[in-house]
Amino acid sequence: MKRPPEHVKEDISRQILERKIPTEWILRDIHPDYGIDKSLEIVEDKIVTGKEILIQLKGTQTIDVHGDHISFSINTRHLKYYLEKDVPVFLILVDVVEENCYWIFLQQYAYDVLNINRPSWVDQQTITIRIPIEQRVSSTVDQIIEIAKGGPAYITVRKINQIPNKYLTTWKTNAEAIIRKSKVADDFLEKSLQLQFEVSYHHEKEGNRQESINVLEKIYSSALATNDKESVVKAGLLIAYQLNPYDQNKFVWDWLNKISEFVEELDNNSYRLRWKGSLVETVYIKLIQDYVSLFQLGLVSSQNARSPSLMTPFLIQQMQEKVEQLFNAEMDFVHCLKKAYEDEDYFLFLDFLKRLAKMHWLWVYSNSLKGDHDLIFKQLDSIEKMLLFAKKLSDVISEDAKFMILLDLAYLYNSMEKYSLRDAMIEEAYALAKKLEHKGFIMGIENAQEVFKRSPTIPYLINFEEKKIAKEPTFEEEEKIIKDLLKDAGIDIDGDDEFSKMARIGLKDRNPERILKYCTHLFTEIVTYGPIWDMVALPETGLKILYCDKKGSIMGHSLDVLLEIFKRSNCKNCKHHSPRSDSWKWTRKWHRERKKPEGMIKTIDNFFKY
Repeated sequence: MKRPPEHVKEDISRQILERKIPTEWILRDIHPDYGIDKSLEIVEDKIVTGKEILIQLKGTQTIDVHGDHISFSINTRHLKYYLEKDVPVFLILVDVVEENCYWIFLQQYAYDVLNINRPSWVDQQTITIRIPIEQRVSSTVDQIIEIAKGGPAYITVRKINQIPNKYLTTWKTNAEAIIRKSKVADDFLEKSLQLQFEVSYHHEKEGNRQESINVLEKIYSSALATNDKESVVKAGLLIAYQLNPYDQNKFVWDWLNKISEFVEELDNNSYRLRWKGSLVETVYIKLIQDYVSLFQLGLVSSQNARSPSLMTPFLIQQMQEKVEQLFNAEMDFVHCLKKAYEDEDYFLFLDFLKRLAKMHWLWVYSNSLKGDHDLIFKQLDSIEKMLLFAKKLSDVISEDAKFMILLDLAYLYNSMEKYSLRDAMIEEAYALAKKLEHKGFIMGIENAQEVFKRSPTIPYLINFEEKKIAKEPTFEEEEKIIKDLLKDAGIDIDGDDEFSKMARIGLKDRNPERILKYCTHLFTEIVTYGPIWDMVALPETGLKILYCDKKGSIMGHSLDVLLEIFKRSNCKNCKHHSPRSDSWKWTRKWHRERKKPEGMIKTIDNFFKY
């Protein structure tokens, strides 16, 4: 009796697969075969782990290659059946000619590819699977081990995510009536979310921070639907913590605002402190960014051959205000740090300590470095001591925190040109990342080494500052400087485009004397700086308010237009009209020292609030 060709091909496929997997792994046949014909159990260090994958093994003499993937069709009812399994199911396609084995994790492919890109796949008779060519069994053994270990958790989470939130909520609400034990439902929901938190951390360890955030966002939505306030806060805080506060400051701020009411409702001081600390850090970094923008305008102009400096009174006043706000923010953060210590929440205390050190370092680094340079290095020494103390604490509290502190020390030593110490911190951080098997940390080290190459050091900035020419220009000289900067930025003040029109309005509104002469009851103030503020020192291109302490206010971009509109609506036959004398002159000093009406301040505050 002849053996069927399919049986021969199956045996050949099995033999090839056995040669591609580690010899100690256990490959078993499954009978009867209902779309799954093999199981593969992982053995590590001669120990049978109990972790396995199920396999549908297919052999072929011709593989259908399309660019970076192989196409292969399977029965749709088989794929639906695999989605009911709690163990990872692999399709392994064996090229019996070239003796290569290619694999795909079918449940993940269904959830993450088909459900998103082709949601109607469930109605088809067959479905074409795209197997990446790079997923050869022989070269991806570590990846297969990871799926065998973490796959069941992934599958459980995805199954839960397929249940509409409204059903979960209903089940939780009516659990006692259905099964007389509501605790069962509560425990299920709690464990499912905890599992997802672990999946999120796994993605972070693998260096896929965005996928980690995506999982946290799903947790947030699920917890929100079931009114699980603690999970809402925990997910929101973790998202804010994972976002880069320097590049994604607005998104951090948005997430912290989203969870603010839940933080207030929870009777948990630790969560309140974490939220407050993150909020203060976000404010601090935004202030640093604003301060740097102001400072850079001065640096740009100092390198402009047609102008000596742009440290105008406006810029100086703005920078002084930022310094005061930075000091207040840092004091708020110190209060959070002290409270964490008093509450004996030492993990939080350690986190606050390293963040405070980084915040203070940012300030020293971003400072204009005028004045006592010895004081600056004393401040850097204090930051170093703070981080070294945090490093010692992390030895007994958290290895993850220790890695971040080592990286912060490396950044600090690089800025101080202490390169041997910097390299020692990087070496220690790399050893720790390898020990923790944290690919995300290794990527962080690689990114830091790239930053080291292009970041100016503190001694360099001090040397630059000493060579800078500082001269305060007159109001007219400022205007010439601004026009030069507009030209350098490619903005033609005589042009017809929007930027050109904006620039003309801004230049004209630098001196509001003509507007304020109309009546002593009028006041003007800049509300927003406008879209070309970052390119030139012309905040008057932004939104302005024209305020009358008798008749209210109006906002817009052109003071002349605002005055005309306001006059038509409010000034006809006004008994309060009181023009200023022809000899009256507007000055910046007058503008700074004048008493701002409470109504105008409130109007501006409300504008930003809403």
